[in-house]
Amino acid sequence: MAANKDKREKTAFEIERQRELERVQQETYLNTITERDIYFITKMNKYVVYTEQKGWQGFDVGAMQRYMGLTSAGDKALFDDVLRVAGRMRMDTAISFRAIDGDTLNLLSKSDWLQPKEGDYHAIFDIVLDSLSGGKKENREHIEQCLFWKYTHPEDYKLPCITISGAGGVCKNEFVEQVLATIFTHRQVVALGVEAAFGEFNGQIIGKTVVFIDEAIVESSDANSLKRKVGNPTISINEKYGLQGSYENTPWYWLGGNGTNGAVMLAKDETDRRYSVMTVQNSVMYWVSKFLGIELPRPGVALSGNHAAVEWYRDHQHILSDGEQVAYWLMSIIKKWGHLKHVPSALHGIDYATVIEKQKNAFHESLEWVFFDKEFSHIESSTLFDVYLLFGAKNNQKMMKQKGSFLADATAWLQKHCPNIIYVDGLNIKREDGRKTSANVFRVPGGGKMLMRNTSSYFVVDDRGKKTLVERVINEKSHPNTVENLVE
Repeated sequence: MAANKDKREKTAFEIERQRELERVQQETYLNTITERDIYFITKMNKYVVYTEQKGWQGFDVGAMQRYMGLTSAGDKALFDDVLRVAGRMRMDTAISFRAIDGDTLNLLSKSDWLQPKEGDYHAIFDIVLDSLSGGKKENREHIEQCLFWKYTHPEDYKLPCITISGAGGVCKNEFVEQVLATIFTHRQVVALGVEAAFGEFNGQIIGKTVVFIDEAIVESSDANSLKRKVGNPTISINEKYGLQGSYENTPWYWLGGNGTNGAVMLAKDETDRRYSVMTVQNSVMYWVSKFLGIELPRPGVALSGNHAAVEWYRDHQHILSDGEQVAYWLMSIIKKWGHLKHVPSALHGIDYATVIEKQKNAFHESLEWVFFDKEFSHIESSTLFDVYLLFGAKNNQKMMKQKGSFLADATAWLQKHCPNIIYVDGLNIKREDGRKTSANVFRVPGGGKMLMRNTSSYFVVDDRGKKTLVERVINEKSHPNTVENLVE
C-alpha cells in the first residue's frame, strides 16, 4: 500500500512538474512571439515575422521550427497553441488601409502614426521644402498637398510619384527618412535601390506607406516596372522564400536622381500622369545661406565643413526627426490644405517641360523636326527613316530602332501628336528626273494623287554619298509648336 501511495504521489509530482515546465515554455514562447512579432498564416502555411531591418518576411514551417528549437511533436503543438491563444494564427494576409476581417493579418496600420499638434514649428522645415522644390511655389505646394492627402486618405493609390532631379544634397533622403518616417513611422517608410524595388524579389515594399528610390530610372525594364506600380490599385509582391501574390498598392512613391535630364524617362503622353516632375539647381546649403542672410554659394560648389551654413544645418538637422516639431509642422500642412476635396493631379509645370526637352532622343527630334514644320506636306517613309538615322548620328546615339520598328512607332506617335497626318501605302511619286515611282508616304490630306519627291528638303547627298541634314531656322513662323504647346 505504501509503495502504491509513493507511486501515486510521484506520478502527481511528475504531472505537476510537467505542467509547470509547460507553463514556463508557454511563457517563453509567448514572449518570443510578441517580441519577434510572429504570426502563422494558414492559407500560405508559413510563419511571418517583422523586423525593422527587412520588414515583413515569410518563413517555411521547418525553418521556423528549427529557429525556435521545436524538436518534438509536443513542442511544435505547444508553440502553435500559444500562437492561437495569442490571436496570432490567421487565415490570410493583406496590405490595406481599409477595414480587414479578424481572420486576416493586415501588414499595415496607421495606429501609431504621428498626431498633429498646435504650435510653432522650426524654420528648418521651410528651408528643406525650399530645397526640395527648387524655390518654386508650385512645387512646394504640390509636395504639401500630396503629404496632406496621403496622411488623410492613405488608401488612395492614385497619388502621383514625386520625382526630383538635378543638384545633389537637396535633402531628399533626410525629408523621407527623417520627416516622413517620423510621421508614418520608420516601420512604414523605406529607401531602396532600383534592384530591391523592381528586381525579382521585392518583398521590402510590403507594408509600406512611403517608398523612396534614390536612383534615376534609366532602364526601360525598370521604367515599365515603375509604371506598373505607380497609380495602379494592386502590386505583385515576390519575397524570396516568403510572401507572394497580389496586394493593395499602398506606398506613396518618391524617386530621386542627381542627373540633369530627369529622374525617370517620360513618355510625353497620358502615362506621365503618374509622375510629378521637379528639378532643382541648388543644394540645401544655398537655402540655409539665404535664410542666414550670408553670401550664397554657387551651384555645384561644395562648402567646407566649417562654413556657417554647414554648421547651422548640422546643429539643427536633428529637428527633422523631433516628434514634437514634426507634429507642429504637420498641423500647419493639414490646416493649410484641409479644404482639398480630390487627390492632387500630377505636377506638369515648367520643370516637366524642361525635362521633356532634355530627354529628347533621335526618335522624338526627327519626328518633331519633320512633322511640326508649318510647311509640311509629305515625306516618304524611307526618307523619314534616313532623317531619324541622321539625327542619331548627330547625337552619337548608339541604340537605334530597325526600320520596321521605327515606322510602327512613328505611326503611333503621329496618332497622338499629329492625327491629321495620314499614311498612304504605294502612292505615286514623281522623281526629280521626271520618272514616276511608287512609295509609302506620310502626308497631309489633299494635294492630289501625284506628289513630287521632296527628299532634298530634308537632307542633301554629296558626291561621295554622304547625307547631311538640311539646315532650318526654327522659329515661331516655321515651327510654331513650342515645348509648352507640345506638353499640353
